[in-house]
Amino acid sequence: MLRRTKADVQEKLPLKTETLVKVELTVPQKRVYRAVLDRNLAHIANPRASLSNAFMQLRKACNHPRLLEGGADGEEEAIRRALDAARELEEVGGGAARAAAAAGLQAEVEAGVESLVHGSGKMVLLHKLLPRLRRGGDKGLL
Repeated sequence: MLRRTKADVQEKLPLKTETLVKVELTVPQKRVYRAVLDRNLAHIANPRASLSNAFMQLRKACNHPRLLEGGADGEEEAIRRALDAARELEEVGGGAARAAAAAGLQAEVEAGVESLVHGSGKMVLLHKLLPRLRRGGDKGLL
């Protein structure tokens, strides 16, 4: 059995640095956030009402608007095509003809990812930040 004490582990770990970055909500996020506020305004004004549900809905809207609504028809279709392309991409093997098919499928997956990323300010920031951290050999805790 392997046993380590806290003191042994703490000596080897580098100091943690925490950086808080404030990110603006995207237009879809603002729309969903305003809709949640408007819908729950009477509930929030009641001093005896439980606010946990309203706050959870607002929290979801801040993370990504698709957690509360399905999204536009174009977004839904792009994500569905991206999922189908990702499944097909797993099945594609080697060869020149298959490489061309794989390139088309990869483009379809990237279009779906872009649709998801641009829906949330946090996702846009992470999409830019995480590759930089990876190149630098850093790690991030979300």
